[in-house]
Amino acid sequence: RSPPVYPTMTDGTVAVFESVGLNKAEAAAVASNPKLSSRLLRLIEHAGCSNGAEKAVGMFLYQAATSLPAEAEAHEPLVASYVASKKIARSAQMDAAIAYFKRLGKGSFDANVFEESCGIGIDFTEEKIAELVSRFLAEHEGALRENRYLYVSRLLGGVRTTELKWADGKSVKAEIDRQVEAMIGPRTAEDEEAAKKGKKGKKGGKADASKMQKSDGKGEGVKAKAAPAAATEEPKESTSELAGLLPPSANTTNEPAILEAHLKRTGGKWITRFPPEPNGYLHIGHAKAMRFNFSIAQKTGGDCLLRFDDTNPEAESMEYVDSIHDIVGWLGYKPTKVTHSSDYFQELYDLAVELIRRGKAYVCHQTAEEMRMGREKMTDSPWRNRSVEENLRLFDDMRKGKFDEGTAVLRMKGDMKHTNPNLRDTVFYRVRYTAHPIAGSAWCVYPTYDYTHCIVDSLEDITHSLCTLEFEVRRLSYFWLLEMLDLYKPVVWEYSRLNISHNVLSKRKLKKLVEDRTVRGWDDPRLLSLAAMRRRGYPAEAINAFCDALSVTRNENMVHFGYLEHFIRLDLDNKVERRFLVLDPLKITLKNVGDKVVEVEAPNHPKFPERGTRKMPLRNTVYIERSDFREKDSKDYYGLAPGKKVRLRYAYFIQCDEVVKDENGTIVELKCTADLESMGVVDKKIKGNIHWVSEDDGGKLYRCESRLYNTLFTCENPAELDDWEAGINSESEVVRPAALMEPVWGRSPGTAGTTVQCERLGYFCVDTDTSESRVVLNRTVSLKDSYGNKW
Repeated sequence: RSPPVYPTMTDGTVAVFESVGLNKAEAAAVASNPKLSSRLLRLIEHAGCSNGAEKAVGMFLYQAATSLPAEAEAHEPLVASYVASKKIARSAQMDAAIAYFKRLGKGSFDANVFEESCGIGIDFTEEKIAELVSRFLAEHEGALRENRYLYVSRLLGGVRTTELKWADGKSVKAEIDRQVEAMIGPRTAEDEEAAKKGKKGKKGGKADASKMQKSDGKGEGVKAKAAPAAATEEPKESTSELAGLLPPSANTTNEPAILEAHLKRTGGKWITRFPPEPNGYLHIGHAKAMRFNFSIAQKTGGDCLLRFDDTNPEAESMEYVDSIHDIVGWLGYKPTKVTHSSDYFQELYDLAVELIRRGKAYVCHQTAEEMRMGREKMTDSPWRNRSVEENLRLFDDMRKGKFDEGTAVLRMKGDMKHTNPNLRDTVFYRVRYTAHPIAGSAWCVYPTYDYTHCIVDSLEDITHSLCTLEFEVRRLSYFWLLEMLDLYKPVVWEYSRLNISHNVLSKRKLKKLVEDRTVRGWDDPRLLSLAAMRRRGYPAEAINAFCDALSVTRNENMVHFGYLEHFIRLDLDNKVERRFLVLDPLKITLKNVGDKVVEVEAPNHPKFPERGTRKMPLRNTVYIERSDFREKDSKDYYGLAPGKKVRLRYAYFIQCDEVVKDENGTIVELKCTADLESMGVVDKKIKGNIHWVSEDDGGKLYRCESRLYNTLFTCENPAELDDWEAGINSESEVVRPAALMEPVWGRSPGTAGTTVQCERLGYFCVDTDTSESRVVLNRTVSLKDSYGNKW
């Protein structure tokens, strides 16, 4: 396959980009990126804007160039035409268009679905805006009358969850102001006083709780820049995650009797859940989800459940169940209750029978491909209109094992013409002759995720079902099923997934890396599985602090790997003691030290004298880093060179007198003289201060294997590559097999996970491969950010 040919940067290219609204610096930066430049030029040409365009048009084309997935290349002319014709004229529409194509992937484009999802073609007259605002305010009238003008800022955020998000923002706000005043009257002195108290309570860097979520779960994101907190600490009481979520009693999507029964069962408390599927190891994205769900429960005095969504016995195992239990505990969380979806298999089956009785499900014998084509073309299954009695009998036969796998499924009887594909008769049950890791062989029919997830949320009285954005398309089917069965409906709110640069979080891709032995296993320290991060030495408290500092929003994001490393350094700096490690040893003979052993006193932690000191033996043979010596000196080099002095850290000044090489010209030894009167003496002319290791009192060296980790991928976003594996960094792990540890550490390195700071090198922890005969160290993180604070 030939590589793509990109245009080279020219003044003409920069001029084209400037003509559509980019400033000179932006235009030059885009033009210097061949791939991005090529795509933006295509979009500009498709839009007919080669001779210039309004800045708004240019900005939307630029957003499309930077954010549309690679699979959407064939649809670029379409997107450009929508922008040029101003059918896409608002940021919300552009964001929705990009989200549509990300969900679409390689699927078939549907113009009706696309336009509906982007709010295209809606005519917002003054009358229509007034009608929609009136309907919206009616849903929140109780809270508005109770909280008066303090509630208005929340209403403005909630508007973004309705059809009004496509309308002119100024017109919508003006209409809200007018109707609110008509409903509750003009502002009073009491309102002004309440507003002042609200502002006073927000001092101290806490986030402004100015966004809300409509009670049916749709909502704009809430940015949460919380201060770092330890895993076991209760998060700050007034953080902004809660600002977008109404309390359980305000969930008006339920009939009053259903909501009243729910509140009676729960006492009105908030109940969230962390629901991983046990088909793999948890990763950093799950840490964000855990932090969000458990934090909300803590802040409200509510409950958070750990639920295993175990409906696919072919992919799940007790290995993953045990790993998830282990990681949840390691991060400091104590679920109120641990459940499994399989705990409800009988209830789920009984409700499926009830769904059939109500004429809302049927047994179908189409193949998977036939169902896919039917849903794509919106054509009914030939078995869709069976009688209730026949469907009940056939479903019972499925339960009794009378059908082979793939020959019968239970499907919802939804709407095959609906614009949302999830309502086009999604599969609810299938036949699988595979033992379940929890339920054993009791069942041969298993419910699908789409059927199980919402029902178990309801059965467990979950008040807030918090999911990542890829589940947003399932929202309609989620509520449809609960509506059909007259079950309680939780609030549903979606937020963006966590993406970390230079890595992958897809279970499918992680599994391939493991199975292809590109990495050592699921806990390879180069991965961002939580097991791997723990093995690398990342503290649980640092991971939770990182998650606290992230924005919980609906906006797609890419967090730089350097930002994660920043929190690791912050956590470890004050915690861990200092030691010396020489990764690539070069022998030095101190000619004038003789056979005596000199005791050098070094602080365990320079910032905390109360933590004491350690004794380091210095003999006539010491070892330094090979990189700390050069044969040719320079002004900007502070290491050792012939005729030059440096300090052995905490010990003597030494000067290199002679360089010894082997027959291949490789330096094998330096002969130096130590200034025996210089211990503790300050000489500002001598700038070099290098670490070292010597033998212990018995003449023993403590060797270890040190593994140095770099990013797993050379590019920031491997998903942008045609072949994501082509971006794997061949130097993501560099092994130093003969590193030397200072004796006091080498004699007692500690158990797996024990971490120290190796001065000048970074933070290192003991790896799980360590044995009685072999010490293995992982570099957790370097001392300094190597990305230039790009994050």
